[in-house]
Amino acid sequence: MVWGLTGNGRYREHGSVHNIISERYCPSDVCYTSQMDMAAPNHYMNGYPNLIAVVKNADDIQKAVQFARKYNLHVTVRSSGHEYVGRSTWEGSFLIILSEMNKMEIDLSTERSPHGTVKVQTGIQWQEIYENLNAVGRVVVAGSAHTGTPGGYTLCSGHSPVSRSLGFAVDNLLEAQVVLADGSIATATENRTVIVIPEGDIMYHENGDLFWALRGGGGGTIRIAVYFVYRLHPMSSQMVVFSMLVAIEMNVLGLNFFEEALEVVEQLLEKMPPTWGGYWLLNNPVSKTMINYKGLLTFFFNKFLPWDGSEYKELEPAVNWARGKQVPFTFTNKTDFWEYEKDVYDSPIVCTYLAGTLLQPGQVGKEFRAFMREQLFVGVARDLWIGCTGILFGGKTTEGSLESTPLHPGYQSTVSSLSCGIALADAESGAPLLNKTTGNDELIEYFQTFAKGVRNFGSGMYLNEPWKDSPYWKEDFWGTENYERLLLIKRLYDPDNFFTCHHCVGSDVMDKKDPGPAPHVVHAFTCLAS
Repeated sequence: MVWGLTGNGRYREHGSVHNIISERYCPSDVCYTSQMDMAAPNHYMNGYPNLIAVVKNADDIQKAVQFARKYNLHVTVRSSGHEYVGRSTWEGSFLIILSEMNKMEIDLSTERSPHGTVKVQTGIQWQEIYENLNAVGRVVVAGSAHTGTPGGYTLCSGHSPVSRSLGFAVDNLLEAQVVLADGSIATATENRTVIVIPEGDIMYHENGDLFWALRGGGGGTIRIAVYFVYRLHPMSSQMVVFSMLVAIEMNVLGLNFFEEALEVVEQLLEKMPPTWGGYWLLNNPVSKTMINYKGLLTFFFNKFLPWDGSEYKELEPAVNWARGKQVPFTFTNKTDFWEYEKDVYDSPIVCTYLAGTLLQPGQVGKEFRAFMREQLFVGVARDLWIGCTGILFGGKTTEGSLESTPLHPGYQSTVSSLSCGIALADAESGAPLLNKTTGNDELIEYFQTFAKGVRNFGSGMYLNEPWKDSPYWKEDFWGTENYERLLLIKRLYDPDNFFTCHHCVGSDVMDKKDPGPAPHVVHAFTCLAS
C-alpha cells in the first residue's frame, strides 16, 4: 500500500501508476496522516514524504527501491520510529515503512546454535518476540522498549538489560537478509554473501564484509533490512530485580545526596558481578509530592539468575549506603524474563535533544560528579529538564573480538553507555524554556556545552542515541579505521550513494551532492521514544 501526493506530484510510468502502488492520496488523507503519526510524531523533526509505501516482504522492498531509482526519489526507511536524529525522515522523500513485516520463526533443533535460533522480520515488535520466546523457555538479546523493532536496533549494535550476561545483539546475530541499492536481495552470514540480482542470477561473495558492516554499521546506509536470525539462550528459571529511588535534594530536610549517591554509582560500575545488568537514571526536575525534592537517581538492575542469597553482597555499595541513610530499596523475584519485561514502561514521545558517551573505567569519579552536578543542578540548569540514562556494560560486552564488528573500540571497555537529553518545548510537553523569550534553538545551543564536555569521560557513542550535531560522529560511532572500511563496503554495494541519512556512512559525501527532488533538510529537533 502506498499513500502520497496527487496532481503534479504523481510519478507515472507510460501514463499509468507504477504497479507497486495500489492507492494514492494527498497528505491530508487519514491513511497518510496516521502513518506519519507513527513514523515521526514530532512536528519539529518531521520531514514529510511525498509518498509512503507500506511493504510486507523482500519483493515489495525490491519493487519500491526499483521504483525510487527509476524516478530519482530520495528514499527514507522506517521500522518502528524509535530514532532520535531524523534518520528516517526527509522532506519530499519516498518513505518505505517496514512495520507490517512482522513474521517470526523459532527453530530449537538447528545446528547453528545449541539453544536454537529465531528468525524475525525487521518490523516485528520486541514485546511479541519476547512473549513467544518465553513460551518455549528462550530469550534473545534485545531492548526494553517494547514497541521497538529489530531493524535500526540491531544495525546500531543493540544493547540490552541482559547484555552483561549475553552480549550485544550483534554478538548474537547469525544471518541477515537485506535489499541492496540496485534492488538485489542479499543474504549475509559471517563468511559468505549470496546475492540474487533482479534479473534472477545469483552471485556469491566468499567473504563476510557485508555481514561485518551489518553488525553495527548503522541503519540507512547500504541496504534495507528484511530479516535477522539471532542465537537464542536458555531462560533462567527465575530472575531478581533490584530497585531504589534516591531523591537528590530535599531542602525541607536539609539533605543533598548528590555526591554520595553518585559515589555509589561509581562503586557499582567497578564491582557489580556480570550476572547483573540494567540501568541507572539521573534527572533534575522538581517533584511536588508529599515531600518536595529536586532530582532523582534511580537504580533498576536485574540479575539473570535465580535468587540465591548472595544479592545483598553483590550490590553491597548500594545496600549499605541505603540502609545507613534509611533510603528504601527492594529485591523482587521474577519467574522468567517475560515477567520482568512485560511491565517495563514504554515512555511516551517526549521532544528532546540528546548527547552522551561510552563511560570508561576510572572516569566516573570526582571530576565526573562535579561535571554532572554543574550541568544538571547549578545555575540555569535548575530551571530546565535534563535527564540521563546509564546502561550497564561489562561482562560479555567486553569479550567479543574487536575485529568482528565495526563498533567503536570503546564498546569493549565501557562500564556504562550514558545517554542524556534536554527537554524541548512544544504544545504538549510544556517543557520549560530558559526564559519567556527563549526558544528551542537556544535550548539546543545551551546543551552543546554538556555534549562536548561529557566526551571527556568516555570513548565512543551509542549509535541509536547520538548527539545530532556532533562534529566527531565518525570518530565516536566507529573510530577512523572502522569507518574507512565501512566506507569501502558502502562504495561496493551502493556506489551511487542511493541510501543516505543523517550521520550515516557516506553521508558527508551526500552532503556535497545534489540530493535530488527532495531538499536537503537538516533537522534541528528530535523526539525521544525509548
